Amino acid sequence: MNLNIRRILVMCLAATGVAATSAKAEVGIGVNLGDPTALNIRVGQQKTLEGMLGWSLREGDGDRLILVGNMLFHGRSLGSESPISGIYPYAGIGLGYWHDYKDGAWLQVPLGIDFRFSVPLEVGFHVDPGMDIVPDTKVTVHWGLGVRYWFK
Repeated sequence: MNLNIRRILVMCLAATGVAATSAKAEVGIGVNLGDPTALNIRVGQQKTLEGMLGWSLREGDGDRLILVGNMLFHGRSLGSESPISGIYPYAGIGLGYWHDYKDGAWLQVPLGIDFRFSVPLEVGFHVDPGMDIVPDTKVTVHWGLGVRYWFK
């Protein structure tokens, strides 16, 4: 089972990379501070493919490597006020994998809001309720504050 989860995540991250090399793709690169703390890449600003590679800072997790792949769907802007050019809520579906002394995976529903600025910068906050599916089944919540730069 763990090998299959790894394959799915590698395919998702590869798809993010392929989409990022498209001539018309909007690509955002940044960091996520929270759980997980991670490097972040996004492709597209309305229908967004997101990948994260990071680690958990949660007490008791030790040196836990984390991979996350999300598909996000942004709604219409809730408004703008200089220097913010738009406030965009989003929801999506995602899959995560962790590796430490035991491997595991979870499904999640990312919920968040992104603040876009007149410069190619974005700040967002997300809460991702989900469920661990391997090795045990239990409810989990991930969260974070993200900052990214957009290449257009």
